Amino acid sequence: MGQSNSTPGNDTSKYEQNLNKIQNKYHNTTEIEEYFLKRAIRHLTTSEFLSYSVSLNDKKDLNEIYPHQQLLQKLHVPEDNRLLSDIVLKIFKTLSNYPLINDLQNDASFGGILKAIVLLSPRGKKYVAHKSFNIVTLLFIALSKVGKENLLYNTISLNESYQLNEVLGDYNETNFDEITVDSEIILCFITWLLTLNYICPTNNCKLNYDIDNDDWKTFELSAKCIIRSMNTEAFTLTTAPGSMRPITFQEFSTVFKVIIPNILIGLENLVEHLLYQEKDLVDTERPIDKTAESKLLSKSLYSQINASLPKEIAITKLQKLYIGRESGFSMRSLQSKVFKWVAPTIVLISGMRITDDTEYGSSKNPRYKKFLECYPKLRDDDQHLDECFERKRKVIFAVFIKEPWKVTNKSYFGGSNTTIIQLSPRQDIYRSNISNIVYFNTIGGGIGIGSTQPIIKSTLEKHQPGNVALTIDNSLEFAAFRNVGYGGKLNPSSLQIEKETTDRTFELRFIIQDIEVWGCGGEKELEEQIRQLQWEEKEAKRRQHVNLKSLGEDRALLEMAGLVGQHQSGGSM
Repeated sequence: MGQSNSTPGNDTSKYEQNLNKIQNKYHNTTEIEEYFLKRAIRHLTTSEFLSYSVSLNDKKDLNEIYPHQQLLQKLHVPEDNRLLSDIVLKIFKTLSNYPLINDLQNDASFGGILKAIVLLSPRGKKYVAHKSFNIVTLLFIALSKVGKENLLYNTISLNESYQLNEVLGDYNETNFDEITVDSEIILCFITWLLTLNYICPTNNCKLNYDIDNDDWKTFELSAKCIIRSMNTEAFTLTTAPGSMRPITFQEFSTVFKVIIPNILIGLENLVEHLLYQEKDLVDTERPIDKTAESKLLSKSLYSQINASLPKEIAITKLQKLYIGRESGFSMRSLQSKVFKWVAPTIVLISGMRITDDTEYGSSKNPRYKKFLECYPKLRDDDQHLDECFERKRKVIFAVFIKEPWKVTNKSYFGGSNTTIIQLSPRQDIYRSNISNIVYFNTIGGGIGIGSTQPIIKSTLEKHQPGNVALTIDNSLEFAAFRNVGYGGKLNPSSLQIEKETTDRTFELRFIIQDIEVWGCGGEKELEEQIRQLQWEEKEAKRRQHVNLKSLGEDRALLEMAGLVGQHQSGGSM
């Protein structure tokens, strides 16, 4: 029962062999489109295809045009959001024409929407079977077409000299140096993705949670922080439609890759709802539905955090442990509320950046002057703040700590998964490179993530910040975040590493306005996750075995699709 080893070279060879076979067999656009439609169907189970066919009504024709309004309703797109409706329709229209996304496009058919579902789902990579495939790239191409109905499309038909490998490799002759997307369109799209991360946590949940206008505005504020990671000057112009700075493909793809790798999960779950019938959907509890939102934690902030954490860290439930505004800003209060929690935690901290240390310390808050005497601030020559930091004084950080908290006056805690996520004014990630990087010092040292234990003596008190570190004073009143490159317990900014700009060092010193600690589930939540996985496994098996004798006229549709008869089985190429 041995298995052959797969290597990148072997994979490349398989891609080329497969494409050569297709190239020799299909020579025009119609044949290519039919091939990719049949290929999409084979990545569905019989039950999924039948559930989808319910949307065909009585026509049973995959070439029939999928009505726009019907698609928007099934995807729960708000009726009053015209821009979002245009974005969603353009995405599905573009993907429905895959791989000929730049050829003259017809309105999306039922078969085309089926291709779009497979492309947007986790099956997309296997479906395309080409090493260059990236759904983020396809989404950017689709977004670049929004509001541009008079685009010049390719009109050439495929023939023996028109190589399919090139079509897939260069995304149908897309010139990424020439296309950009308005920040206004990116803002609407990312706001939608953040809402989906909250309202659509699974691919089988009932979509009975509506985002009202006030909620949308808070999600929009979070989306702006993500877009500032793409272009720090994205919103420096007026906010009138069409006046914001455009986003390039490189800016867009970089942030999706290193800052928000999980932001598409909600969209993946949403499109798979089109493969379920309403009766098969189940009630799902949202992460903070039954927990009152705090001053700091909101649905949108949760989605921001969830989009940045690794996929293996799933936050399905949040438990309120410590809220500074409610329990008091003190180390002792935090310790009494948090230290009994044995599961991972997320620390949220927000404040206002102090722009003039001398004036603030001497005339407004003498305690800050004392903090600076203990904290060796960054030299002015090493301070390279981007535009968004200069314009936005509000800062928000989240710290994920997998291990339980404990008093560590001389030692440290916090595993190698400890991560600092900068949430405002832009989003960024700072990951630990070793274990044990957090201290909770009860003899006057405060809290440090990435810092060395402070020196606390009768005649001397001195903080020792690491190259990348978040340092919080003993009174939970002041904090400083430092990012000066490699050499510390945490890696520099993920964004700067990707862009090779780690020489742009900076430090943010701020007065704390809110600090909170939230527990990421517990034994009960873990049991619920296990039950959910067992249900999904059982449901998958159930949906693969359908009583074909009871299908009646649907059997003919399945045979036409190649899912039954002729020794066919769904879900494989």
